[in-house]
Amino acid sequence: MKVIGKVTALENKPTTIDEFYFWTSPECILDPFDVVVVEHLKGSKTYGVIEEINHITDTPGYMGAFISNDFGEVDTPAPTRRVGMNYIKASVVKNTKAIYTPVQDGSQVRLANNEEVSEALGLANVQNALPCGYIQMYSKNKNEQVLLPVNFNGKFLIGPEGAHLNISGISGLAAKTSYAMEQKNNNFPISKNWHGLIIPFRQELVKNDRHILHKQLRRLFARFVDFIHYIHVGF
Repeated sequence: MKVIGKVTALENKPTTIDEFYFWTSPECILDPFDVVVVEHLKGSKTYGVIEEINHITDTPGYMGAFISNDFGEVDTPAPTRRVGMNYIKASVVKNTKAIYTPVQDGSQVRLANNEEVSEALGLANVQNALPCGYIQMYSKNKNEQVLLPVNFNGKFLIGPEGAHLNISGISGLAAKTSYAMEQKNNNFPISKNWHGLIIPFRQELVKNDRHILHKQLRRLFARFVDFIHYIHVGF
C-alpha cells in the first residue's frame, strides 16, 4: 500500500505506547479514524487510528500573517509563499506481535489494506457473526479505498450475553428506523428453533418514566414467559 509519510518524534512530542505523530504532504487527503500502518521491531506492524490532522507553516505568529497580507487585505497576494506541511496524530490500537515499544523516528507510515484494517479494528474472526453494516476508508483515494463488511457477535444482540441494541443518529431522516428494520429482517429469527421478542422504545421513556416502562414490560413479558417471578427488569 501507499507510503504517505514518516514518523517524527520531537522533544516535546515524543512517540509513546499510546500515540505517535507523522508528517505528510499537504496534498495527501486523509480522514479522522482512518487506519495507518508502521513497520516496527522484529517484523511486527503497529496500527494507528488517525485522531488529529494539522497543517503548519513557518509563519511565527498570527500577527505576522495578518501584516504580510497588507494588514488584512484578503485580495492581496502574499509576497512570499510559506513553507507548509501536514502533521497527524495517531492513536496506537495494536501491534501484531504485542510489542509496545514506541514506534521509531523516521519509520515509514503507509495506508492499510483490507486484511490489516480488519485486524486493527478487531473485525476478523467474529464469533456468531451477524451483519450490521460496512466500513469505508480512504474514500478520497480511489486506488487505495478499503470497503469492509462489519459483523457483531449475535450472542450480544439476541442473548444469552445481551439482547440489546442501541441505534443513534439524526432525527427525522428515518435512517434509524430503516436500520432497525434491516436488522430485524436479516437477523431474526436465527434458526427455526429460536424464538424472540423485539421491544422498541425511546430513550426519553427510559429516562423520565422508568416505573411506567417497568410495569409495561412486566405485563408484556407475562404473556410470553411462564415463570414471570424470575424476571427482574432494571435500568
